[in-house]
Amino acid sequence: MLRKILIGFCLIVMLAFGGLAVFIQTFDLNRYLPQLTEQASKILGRKVTVERAGFNLSLARGIVADIAAISIAEDENFGKEPFLHIDHIHCGVSLMALLTKRQLAVTSIVIDSPKIRVVRSAQGDFNYEGIIEATKPDAAAKPQENKDAVAALPMLLVNSFEILNGNITVIDGAVNPPMQVAVQSVDAKVTNFSLTDPFKV
Repeated sequence: MLRKILIGFCLIVMLAFGGLAVFIQTFDLNRYLPQLTEQASKILGRKVTVERAGFNLSLARGIVADIAAISIAEDENFGKEPFLHIDHIHCGVSLMALLTKRQLAVTSIVIDSPKIRVVRSAQGDFNYEGIIEATKPDAAAKPQENKDAVAALPMLLVNSFEILNGNITVIDGAVNPPMQVAVQSVDAKVTNFSLTDPFKV
């Protein structure tokens, strides 16, 4: 009797996993990219573009979102090259934690080949100031409202956050002559990242 129950339970789990796998494989995330990039553009005050995105599912890695060719446009006063470009972002979510505990346990985030330009104009303005201005909290908001917003953040734990082959270009036009410094092939890894707890680098 117990053996039949176990066999039945295993069949149910396999069918559920198979159904979820079919759903994820056939779900077209690219259909929603225009709405997502439009919202991101409004939040950052810059045009955001994504070439393609999709989901994969495996027992070993869980649910993995793959996002390709992400770009944030530059302030028009600082040139035409992108402010930020990322070749790929891979984000893995634990399937078991999502199904059994309803927790968003991110197994890994890998940012592959990010390229960022930090530019200071001759007047001393930086090219990222517009993004800071667009995303900073409303100054008119009450302190209690800000505390409530922080408390409402979901419990999020990222087992591994990794940057591969990062490139940073710093251009300083406020000095004479203008200076340009490039830092290439930057790799970094953070483990057990949390919104509220300390983490290791």
